[in-house]
Amino acid sequence: MKKYISLFPVLFLTVLFAAGGLLLPGFLMDRQQHSLSEKTETMLLPVVSDLPGSRGFRKFSTEKLLQVASSYSFENSGMDYWLTYTPEEGQLTTEELLQVAHQQIDRLCKLEILPKQFSSENYTYEGVEHGIPWPVDKKETEDSDIRNSDCSGWVVSGGNSDLSVTACVNSVSGRILYLYASWNYTGSASRPGSKTDILKQYLKYLELDQEPVSLEETPECASCIFDRYDHYILDVMIISEENHPENEEDILGLCSLSISILNRTTGSGTESEIKSQ
Repeated sequence: MKKYISLFPVLFLTVLFAAGGLLLPGFLMDRQQHSLSEKTETMLLPVVSDLPGSRGFRKFSTEKLLQVASSYSFENSGMDYWLTYTPEEGQLTTEELLQVAHQQIDRLCKLEILPKQFSSENYTYEGVEHGIPWPVDKKETEDSDIRNSDCSGWVVSGGNSDLSVTACVNSVSGRILYLYASWNYTGSASRPGSKTDILKQYLKYLELDQEPVSLEETPECASCIFDRYDHYILDVMIISEENHPENEEDILGLCSLSISILNRTTGSGTESEIKSQ
């Protein structure tokens, strides 16, 4: 009897190890799958607060930003010929785009460049396209003359029944370097500010390392130029139409705003090649 009793702990441990050998691999596999799922969700759904800094976007020098932004100007025909281009490593990806676009639009609202109704909760983006702008006179592309990837960007458009927006978001800096927006407004709410004030706030948004040497406003637009880059003109144009009732609360208006950087020397927005700085 004592012999059988002494064997009982050995048999118990044998059964315990056998059960552990069957259950432990499944437990570890479930845990590994759960961890992988969490990592995948994190990669596909980047947190807005982590953008753009942690995603590797960089700040341009004043000259580089003016060169790149002028390539997005419709007036300079830079986007009349738009080459499809896949974002490179470190550039703004498809998964990140809408979050960054919402974030940047909201920054423009906080700076009072756009009215609060352009907040990301109030409309959705409809059209999305990625590429590199090519001057209208460059109809042929050669391997030796492909545009610098710093010019690559997204054209995003959207809106609702009361507003619309088209923004060019640069893939390298994550900044809006061209903007066209229009909206309806009533009374003093969402009424456009002065062109000069919007221009100053947009300069603040760009965080340039050089101040403009001149700033002027005409009935059509406000503009500024820079000392060493006086052929680049930052242009803010507002067109506003409204009725003029006696009671200001009854005002109904329609406003359009465009912000662009023009290159007056090339006539095409960019040079054929932009050197990295």
